Amino acid sequence: MAFFVVSTEFHTPLAVPLGTATTSALGVATLPYTATWRGPQHLVATAAIPGYATGGAHFVPNPPMVLGPIGQWLVVTLLGIVAVLWVILIGTLVRTLRSIRGPAVT
Repeated sequence: MAFFVVSTEFHTPLAVPLGTATTSALGVATLPYTATWRGPQHLVATAAIPGYATGGAHFVPNPPMVLGPIGQWLVVTLLGIVAVLWVILIGTLVRTLRSIRGPAVT
């Protein structure tokens, strides 16, 4: 059995291969899968044996972790700190250059 997840990342549905698994004596094939993106996903299994149907299942992964939103705020906070440091650095540079040149002579 070959397993695929249908991705619409590039606006066209595309079956991305997840891997293959052999069937047991009962005709069951399993493949471990960990979702890599949020939202509903469509999984497809195909058999290379003529006469077997292609099966599909809609899969909704678990909700995001409790600390998940912290990652978004962490990026914004770190970018803010970097921006403040650049402002301080440029201000210090301008102040230093003005003090080196001295007051304007008239």
